[in-house]
Amino acid sequence: MVNSCGICDGAITPNTPSLKCTGKCRKSIHIKCCGLSETEIGFTQNSKTAWSCKKCVEPSSSPSSSSSQPLTLESVHKLLIQQLTLFKEEIIQSITGRLDDIDSRLRALENDHTVNKKELESVKLSVNSINPNGNMDMETVLNEMEDRRRRQRNLILFNVPESKANTPEVRINADMSATVERLSKLGVGVKPAKVVRLGHNRDLRKPRPLKVIFSNESDAINRSKCQRLN
Repeated sequence: MVNSCGICDGAITPNTPSLKCTGKCRKSIHIKCCGLSETEIGFTQNSKTAWSCKKCVEPSSSPSSSSSQPLTLESVHKLLIQQLTLFKEEIIQSITGRLDDIDSRLRALENDHTVNKKELESVKLSVNSINPNGNMDMETVLNEMEDRRRRQRNLILFNVPESKANTPEVRINADMSATVERLSKLGVGVKPAKVVRLGHNRDLRKPRPLKVIFSNESDAINRSKCQRLN
């Protein structure tokens, strides 16, 4: 029995290479009329995958028929390409985000390295200034550096009148009040941690220097302001 091709209506004999449409027409289709590649034809024949010819998958004017049209290898191929494209974009975005994060961390490490390098150079300069000939041991050098840091928190005031009170506590409170008053004139609202008179002999006609000790270096006043206070 001779059948006709569902696409070109040409004759199809038992020896004619063809594919069976599993769509609405259920007709045999010439291989040349299928519109498939050799790979797709081989896959369909070997796996017995459902396949519909062009006429069966053409869009219909009826909404119900378009919603029930069968999948073809071409439509599956397009769907796979779309999904792979979306997946590739997601992977690229993820990798880009991670690379940006790594770059930020590397920049932060680079900044930390620069800061540490500067601090190391500062320590070297301090050691060289304290021990230019290398004659002092490390403990002496470190003690000297610590002493310098402590002195940076100190301030010496001159010509600050001393209290005539006999009680040490009253005199210390008077010195603290006088110091705070002088600091406030410069717009400095920091209260010292401690004030100490330098020297043992108290002479009210010539006040002893007043040592002002701050809690930290950031609270200490620079030397130019010290000169204005005296």
